[in-house]
Amino acid sequence: MRNIKAVKVFLLFVFILFNNQVWASNVAKWSLSNCNFFFSSMKPTSLNHQSGDFTVSPLQRNWGLHSCERQSNNDKSLLLNFGSLNLQQFNNNDRRAIRLSVTVNPHENGAIQTFSFRESQEQRFLHGHLRKYGLRVLKDGQEIFKKTNISTTRSWSTERFNFATNPAFKVTEKTTFEFEIFPYQVGGWNIFGALWHIDQIVINGHADQFPLADTCVKGFEVRNSLQHQKFTTELPKPPKIDATHPNTLLNMEMRQSCQWLGLYSKQGKKIYSTVWGYSQAGEAPMHMGPTIIAKKDVAIDVEWQNQLPDDHLLPPPDNGHHMAHPSDGLIPTVTHLHGGHSEPESDGYPTAWYTRNYGSKGEDWAKALYTYHNTQEAAPLWYHDHVLGMTRLSVNAGLAGMYLIRDDNELSLDLPKGNYEREIIIQDVQLDKYGQLARHSEFPAFFGDYVLINGVAWPKLEVEPRKYRFRILNASDSRFYQLRLSDNVEFVQVGTEGGLINQPNHLDTFLIGPGERYDMVIDFSNMQGWEILLKNLTGILPGLPNLLFPSTIHLMKFKVGHQINQVDKPLPATLREPIEDLGPAVKVRKVLLGQALDFSNGFSFNAPIIDLLGTVEGGLMRWVDPVTEMPRINQVEIWEIYNTLLVPHPVHIHQVEFEIMDRQFVLPLGIDLIYTGTGQPNAGINPIKIGPRYQPKSYEMGWKDEVIVPPLTVTRVKMRFDILGDFVWHCHILTHEDHDMMRPLKVVE
Repeated sequence: MRNIKAVKVFLLFVFILFNNQVWASNVAKWSLSNCNFFFSSMKPTSLNHQSGDFTVSPLQRNWGLHSCERQSNNDKSLLLNFGSLNLQQFNNNDRRAIRLSVTVNPHENGAIQTFSFRESQEQRFLHGHLRKYGLRVLKDGQEIFKKTNISTTRSWSTERFNFATNPAFKVTEKTTFEFEIFPYQVGGWNIFGALWHIDQIVINGHADQFPLADTCVKGFEVRNSLQHQKFTTELPKPPKIDATHPNTLLNMEMRQSCQWLGLYSKQGKKIYSTVWGYSQAGEAPMHMGPTIIAKKDVAIDVEWQNQLPDDHLLPPPDNGHHMAHPSDGLIPTVTHLHGGHSEPESDGYPTAWYTRNYGSKGEDWAKALYTYHNTQEAAPLWYHDHVLGMTRLSVNAGLAGMYLIRDDNELSLDLPKGNYEREIIIQDVQLDKYGQLARHSEFPAFFGDYVLINGVAWPKLEVEPRKYRFRILNASDSRFYQLRLSDNVEFVQVGTEGGLINQPNHLDTFLIGPGERYDMVIDFSNMQGWEILLKNLTGILPGLPNLLFPSTIHLMKFKVGHQINQVDKPLPATLREPIEDLGPAVKVRKVLLGQALDFSNGFSFNAPIIDLLGTVEGGLMRWVDPVTEMPRINQVEIWEIYNTLLVPHPVHIHQVEFEIMDRQFVLPLGIDLIYTGTGQPNAGINPIKIGPRYQPKSYEMGWKDEVIVPPLTVTRVKMRFDILGDFVWHCHILTHEDHDMMRPLKVVE
């Protein structure tokens, strides 16, 4: 008897081992905020049960969905593939139902059309199968359908129910459906007892829009970044929002969703990731949001609505540093139009944050409706979250997108347009083993080994043999990219982040720091059939070989076709009237990037080392220290930015576009090594300039709002502030910005 039981247990284990693949596909045109399969201990009542009851075998009792996946934009099914889910005869006192719970959020006109399940075809000869069963459907807890004593069709068949004409299955708001399948009569017998195999369950539905799931269910493990398949997914094209007309009002939402980031499991299945993103109200949020197209001198209004969940997707691990602390405990956000010539109330000041539905507001919150006057020339800007102390987390989660300003000069030029103008938004991320966004490191910098472009890992772009214009944005936390094309293909630069340059600039390679943008044209003419790689030549620091993260060497692939669908034109020799110098400076301001021991809480041998900003005269300071940069309106200033550290920092100054003048090496003698506390002046430094001044890189010769300050150098920039009010300047390595490398500035009369 013991041997027979042992054989039965062994065979059952082997059967389950070969049939334990559980997966699901998210529903195109459905939003699945909950996707949960479980086994209910609720016994069906008022049924005339036949002999023989069923339960889940012990090895399967804790099974559930491993992931919610969307097969394609045309797939309207929720598919649950169990590869044989076994219901084993148990006893006469316990009869359990299988219950599938799905919460859907259709945008409009949603309905569940059919529900079906299929018995497994595997090992049928060993088992009996279900002869009769019952189905019960609940909608938000209320029974809307029930049928018992249903006879099964022939073995291995699909059981299907059509609800298309049943008004109870229409969905006009967020709704939870529960489908219960329960045994009614069993046929067959064998050494295991009678088993009912469910191979898969399918729900078909429709809705007019395509909101994605709120949260992905963890399931299959993602492929290692080195082994992950590359250049098989098409480069996404962010939706364009036309904001070029007067009186445009945009309602932009920040939401959580479940998206495919181009990731695959070890088994080759698509893995979906929970992300944050921007979208127009009522549309699907996107990791790296839609591109807003604005026009010079045409003002628009935007409300950035915070509709984020209660908890942060990437919880901050270090609550001790300066950061927003809402009284309602919800997620704070505030959107900054990076590079925008914006009024202070609409600039996204770090302490002007607010939580969901404005339940809690920061001390500098001014208004809900932002106005962008767009009083600047054509330029590639971008928008992103800028909340105090948590910017790195929210941008890493996906709260960013591009904002392109047009002007009459740009529109008159023969630059690639329409389908031949594309965004390339680069961001490296870290993932947990299930392909979900993670942050395994925090400080002093953050680097990921998966590179997303427009929200997809290692994409490809099929191009015609002609010119394309690419608006390239580095949306990474800390990573610099030294970009180069394979096969000696060159870039032709037409602009910087502040606008067009004087004439096209031919480049083999260029360095782009976090937050920088460059406007590049690539000419694929005479390259029919070529495959060209966009490559990153640098490691975690510019100039270092890329040894630690070899998966970040190749970023995307261009596949050149053979046919041209639209006539290509030569680039103009001149792109604009020559950029004029701002004139003589009224003031030279000496600001400082440095590092110090934090003794603000008293002397300690374990005092943390912190990266800070400050002034040469006053030393290093924190965000909470008094304002030291107070430029007068319409006066031209030169900022000498001294970097006393051994790593480069990209410095961003709000409100203005500036000219990079030159750089020079320095010895930071008398360096400020100790931070003593709020409001307490520190000893300044006495840097000594070494050697001659040297010119900026050729691709930096244009209007800029961000500048890379190399280690042990002073970098000079010239600018004019022309809007009164409170703004900030900071390092755009987001982890540094969040850890006090940000200072307020105030433009005064």
